[in-house]
Amino acid sequence: MAHRIYVWKEQQADARAAGATVSYRKAATLAEHTAAVTTLVLSSRNLSSAILFSASLDGNVRVWNLMGGCALCTLASHAGAVNALALCSTETSLYSASEDGTVRLWEASKGFTPLEW
Repeated sequence: MAHRIYVWKEQQADARAAGATVSYRKAATLAEHTAAVTTLVLSSRNLSSAILFSASLDGNVRVWNLMGGCALCTLASHAGAVNALALCSTETSLYSASEDGTVRLWEASKGFTPLEW
């Protein structure tokens, strides 16, 4: 597992319709985790404004501006590796599960202050 996330962008959007080979270029490298990334969750299907959530063995969840390639914030509350993420259907809350035995609820409207189970 790598500490980095690579974001790839299609170079020719109309290539599929023409039946041609599609080529990609690296659009961003997201590299702020200090241990392997375990899971990713994408907030939106509109990639130009999408937010990406990543979990890691470092115990942190990072919130990324996907196409800007920058971390928006770090959700640091778990004492162990974070192995699972789930985004609610309204995309206003994120759940994270950790090897420390906790599940946390992170609500965007509350500044991502965690609630613990």
